[in-house]
Amino acid sequence: MSNPLNNAEIIKNQNELAAIIENVSDGICIFDKSGQYIIFNKSARNIFFPNNQSLSKLTDAYKQPCFYGIYGENIEPANNPTQMIMRGEQFKERKMTVRLSHEILDINVSGTPIYDENGIFSLGVLSIRDTTDSRRHEEAIKRRFEILNRVVDTFDLPLIRLSCPNLKIIDINKKAYSAIKLINSNITSIDQIKDNKLYNLFGKLKTIEYYQCMREALEEKKTKYLYALKNLINGIVIYWNVIFEPVLEVNGEVQELLILIVDVTPEIKSVKVMENELKMQGEFLVNISHELKTPLNVIFATAQLFSMYCTTDTLDKNKASIIKYIDCIKQNSYRLSKMINNIVDLSKIEAGFFKLKLTNNDIVKFVEDIVMSVTNFTDSKGLNIVFDTNLEEKIIAIDTEKIERVVLNLISNAIKFTDKGDEIVVSVIDNDKFIDISVRDNGIGIEDKYLDIIFDRFKQVDKSLSRNAEGTGIGLSLVKSIVELHDGNIHVKSKFGKGSNFIVTLPSVNVLKDDPLYNSEVRSMDQNILVELSDVYS
Repeated sequence: MSNPLNNAEIIKNQNELAAIIENVSDGICIFDKSGQYIIFNKSARNIFFPNNQSLSKLTDAYKQPCFYGIYGENIEPANNPTQMIMRGEQFKERKMTVRLSHEILDINVSGTPIYDENGIFSLGVLSIRDTTDSRRHEEAIKRRFEILNRVVDTFDLPLIRLSCPNLKIIDINKKAYSAIKLINSNITSIDQIKDNKLYNLFGKLKTIEYYQCMREALEEKKTKYLYALKNLINGIVIYWNVIFEPVLEVNGEVQELLILIVDVTPEIKSVKVMENELKMQGEFLVNISHELKTPLNVIFATAQLFSMYCTTDTLDKNKASIIKYIDCIKQNSYRLSKMINNIVDLSKIEAGFFKLKLTNNDIVKFVEDIVMSVTNFTDSKGLNIVFDTNLEEKIIAIDTEKIERVVLNLISNAIKFTDKGDEIVVSVIDNDKFIDISVRDNGIGIEDKYLDIIFDRFKQVDKSLSRNAEGTGIGLSLVKSIVELHDGNIHVKSKFGKGSNFIVTLPSVNVLKDDPLYNSEVRSMDQNILVELSDVYS
């Protein structure tokens, strides 16, 4: 006869075991040796019977589901989890897909066979974990990463991922691949780049700054920067801002190091251009102060002389000298007027307020009249000025006042840099759709290294304050601007020691509306001529 206490303990233990099984988070299914399921805990019922939680006969309601592998391959009934356990197989965390009547689930299945004291199979236990939500979450994360990777790959900045701590390249985007190909022409694919050390690819750019910054980013686990780092790639100077960004794991350790490269070459070059412009403007201010001071000193000294004559009552006695000094005052006043006009007009051109007043004029007669009007100046310098042309008449649209200044400025330069006894030739040549006005001399010429800068604003070939010829260095810049406003261009041909030839090319076009109010002829000793040639006569 059985012990009542032992039977009670057995029943109690069975009840406790049943309660434990019922509340396990994984689905627990137990079946007998005939393959009939006798226990489904709460989690198992939620998986297989979500809409029917009050089944009295689970074995009748349960129908063997269809199982598939993780890649969608069909699992034959003989190899489903139940049959495997009944054959005595034990397995753990087997990933499967199960098709139920209500949905398809991803599951991890573990199976254990239980034998009686005679070693005969008596029960099978299945532990099932629903991983559908986890799988969907992973897929969602994967899709987000795929989108992020596509964005990064099309990002217009080079991005490089380095593994830690060995700092090998994990991946790069297309922009970084293009940059590396420029540096290392042997690279033909991204696969060649992966698992390389950074210096294997960027050997030419290997600097202490790079590796110092990377070390600091890894040690401090903070973003580090390199600003305006100068590099020479294929003979071209480029400037980079480099960002080193550590990517941390959950435990705070550095998982990867991201390197982002920002090309700031245009910005740096713009700053350098601005610095050069400021430097040139500073030189110009020094130069212009000298140019302004010279005529002012002459005028001031003459005024003092006149004051002395007045106080000593010797005006009549020094009448001849006074007339000479008055001419000197006029000349230096013209020089001041020329400098001021040039500065004001350049400022107007920069601001867009400098407007042309175009009229149709005979350019041949116009230039010839200018040449004839300056013969007094060239004669006083012992120079011979000649006018030459290959046509009798050519009517084109010009602003007569502005083109007069252009031609006079070029003649003024030729006079200043041509020795006594030499010749200046002014020509008007018809080139079909264009008219060329050239001013050629056989003076000192211009060195090749200066030919590209003589039309630049504030630039002078001779920067010394003791140079032989006066000038502010803005005359040719103004000439170029006026010519370009006429839709023309100017260039120079020169051989150092043999002379120069400045050629102005103007379009051979007419304006439909010709206002005679602005049509003026050049007159000998016109005030414009006195102003433009004020720095060449003595």
